[in-house]
Amino acid sequence: SNYFTKQGYFRLHDIGYFDKEGYLYIGGRSDDVINVSGHRISTSEIESICLGLDTIKEACVVSAPDKLTGEKVVLFFNPILEKYDLKVIINQIKTKITEKLTKYHVPSTFEKFNELPKTQSGKIMRRIMKALAENKSFDENLDYSTLANKDAFLKSKDSFLNF
Repeated sequence: SNYFTKQGYFRLHDIGYFDKEGYLYIGGRSDDVINVSGHRISTSEIESICLGLDTIKEACVVSAPDKLTGEKVVLFFNPILEKYDLKVIINQIKTKITEKLTKYHVPSTFEKFNELPKTQSGKIMRRIMKALAENKSFDENLDYSTLANKDAFLKSKDSFLNF
């Protein structure tokens, strides 16, 4: 039952969604878990709630070290509209997560990010976002040739780090 669905499909443990035009967006592993003060927090649950809001285009949840809780939840998100009120969007996210999950699921850090790094298949490269969340820095010497949106991501990364 862990590997095959009742219909005989192989379970990949990836999450995704279909947009209004029918395109499939693959978000990432459904088994990514963050441990916050002993509470197991699924990144996919938080991302799914964020993507269900009509103000969020993309979302990526990663962990960062925290001296008090062990790990903390960091949310990178891309608003749909170019003009938006960041406080309103963050309050929407907090309210929806608290309603559907628990207070432990509410990210401790919210980061607006215009273009999340993606592979050729459309998956968000969480290891890059995790490094940004942990260090607030970017290693230019690593190989980023597999990024499908390299130029757009680098521009977004520069805006994020210079903010």
